Amino acid sequence: ADSGKVTPYLNSLKEEGIYFTNFFNQATDREDIEYSVLNSLLSPLGISFKTTDSEFNTLADVLKKSGYSASAFSATDDKYSKRAEMHKKYGFDKVSVEGSTDADIYASALSQIKSGNGKGFYFISNVDSCYPYIPSVKTETRVKNASFLTSYANASANADNALKAFIEELKKANVYENSVIVI
Repeated sequence: ADSGKVTPYLNSLKEEGIYFTNFFNQATDREDIEYSVLNSLLSPLGISFKTTDSEFNTLADVLKKSGYSASAFSATDDKYSKRAEMHKKYGFDKVSVEGSTDADIYASALSQIKSGNGKGFYFISNVDSCYPYIPSVKTETRVKNASFLTSYANASANADNALKAFIEELKKANVYENSVIVI
């Protein structure tokens, strides 16, 4: 990565916006993190995607009451087979579960953002930097017997590159300046 940093683009974004230095993740899995972000509650670890019969009052619900559309995007992954079902329970009107990399997810989201007709809330759940940090065949050459740290750094660098490409596309489409992006 540039200048020896793993995520140079992500690091540069803190100069453009608000950077919270004391934000600590209290969850262990992606679904628990999504639960916490969307519900403003700590997840009862591992329960959010297992309890599809629960009712929620989420960020998507609140924004929809203010005239926003609500869409969620994630990769196809057997481990999260209830992701589409839960995202609908979380109040999302449109749910896209496709692709296998951050670049795939961003492409799907970008298509919908560009075709949107006004205010939209787009929740994008990334996968490139998720454990077990297995590189995508599309984005990187697999390093045989790579260490855990090397795999983590490479996966994070892939995520950083995909984020940069996504933000650049938002700028080209003239939607970046009217967007609030929370990472």
